[in-house]
Amino acid sequence: MGWREIFRRKLAPVAPVAPIAVFTLGPSESFRAGDLVECVTGGHWINLLGALASGPETGETYVVDQVSCNEIGRFLVFRRFGSRLYSAANFRKIVPVADKLERSEPAFLDLIRKPVRETV
Repeated sequence: MGWREIFRRKLAPVAPVAPIAVFTLGPSESFRAGDLVECVTGGHWINLLGALASGPETGETYVVDQVSCNEIGRFLVFRRFGSRLYSAANFRKIVPVADKLERSEPAFLDLIRKPVRETV
């Protein structure tokens, strides 16, 4: 068998691979840039080369700089850590809640309704 036959040979068919399961977050966990998030599982981060890397610690809060989605999952980028991607599954979105609304005192309402005197 010469070199031409080696390169002309067809490979045996490969069995189809099952699709990768995509981790989906619920509607309450839809992250956007500017959201405040808390790290729920952190401290031991591994980069693409398999080495330990720095990253958020458990309980720390950060502002999301960018959100990246692909077939593997959803990832968050934080300004403090440069362009590194962190899995959104490791973070909890913090939703700000306002205190109960209360009526202002009548004296304060009268004060803010007075016309402003311009000084020259």
